[in-house]
Amino acid sequence: MRKGKMMGKIFGIALIFVMIGSMLGGSLGAALPFGSFGKQGQALAQDSKTWYVDDDLQDYPSADFTKIQDAVNAASAGDTISGYPGTYSENVDVDKNHLNYPVGK
Repeated sequence: MRKGKMMGKIFGIALIFVMIGSMLGGSLGAALPFGSFGKQGQALAQDSKTWYVDDDLQDYPSADFTKIQDAVNAASAGDTISGYPGTYSENVDVDKNHLNYPVGK
C-alpha cells in the first residue's frame, strides 16, 4: 500500500512540473491545450499601434485623428502617436495609469 501512495505522490509532482513547463512554453507545451498560456502575455505586449494625427488632413489625408488629444485617448501602452506639421490649438491631458516613464531625471 505504501508503494501505491509513493507512486501517487511522484505522479502528482511530475504532473505539476509538466503543467508549469507547458505554461512557460516549449515543445511539451505546444502539445498541451494550455501550452501557449505564457506566450499570450508576450503577444499582447508586442501588439502596438501607431496613431497618426494631422490637423487638416492635408499632409496625411488618411490620418486617424485631427486632434492630438483624441490620439492620446485612443492610445494604449506601447502605442506611438505621430503628429504631422500643423497648428494644434489644444491642451493635451495625458492621464494614463499604465505609463511607466521615469520622472525627474
